[in-house]
Amino acid sequence: MSDERKRPGHRNLRKMTEQFEKLEGLSQAGCMFWRLDENHTPVQCATFEEYFAFARQCGASGGFPPQVGYTVIGNGEGIAVSTVFLVAPFGAGFIDTPLSFETMVFGGPLDHFQTRYATWDEAVAGHQVLVKEVRRLLALSQDELEADMSERAEGQLRFIREQVLAIGLPEDFADKLGQMAGGGVGKGAGPHRRRKRRQ
Repeated sequence: MSDERKRPGHRNLRKMTEQFEKLEGLSQAGCMFWRLDENHTPVQCATFEEYFAFARQCGASGGFPPQVGYTVIGNGEGIAVSTVFLVAPFGAGFIDTPLSFETMVFGGPLDHFQTRYATWDEAVAGHQVLVKEVRRLLALSQDELEADMSERAEGQLRFIREQVLAIGLPEDFADKLGQMAGGGVGKGAGPHRRRKRRQ
């Protein structure tokens, strides 16, 4: 019987050591996470340690991930607009300027609608645009709201179809993809968290 069979904890320790060595290798190759500098500019972390230090700093000073804006709308309807910094930006490594900020709506007619931005200033402005749009939709009559939402859905499907055709895929595929997307935007909350406070 080998030493490892006699001491099962030793095998677990060896596996943990191997995992830490892999992480250390990743850390030396560069970190996939980003942080904000003192000017709210996204910067890729050089190491995991740098990322963890940023996360601890955020946790101590208000929350993680960093919140750009959080607005509760209405009188108890449970509608909120949340804008956060994405520590793993959308498109990082694939597009020149990754989309490092995301706004998501919770509740109301735009429930789970999301949009992304490259800069802090764009995110601040985009947050306010979505707050204004949600308030506008809430002021509509039911018939007006249904017409607006129907027009919005048709526009999204046209956009999807145009993009699929633009990359050279066949029309029948574009139509099927448009039908699949007809259910609206995705339902994941991602890095957003619901808060009870008002702004």
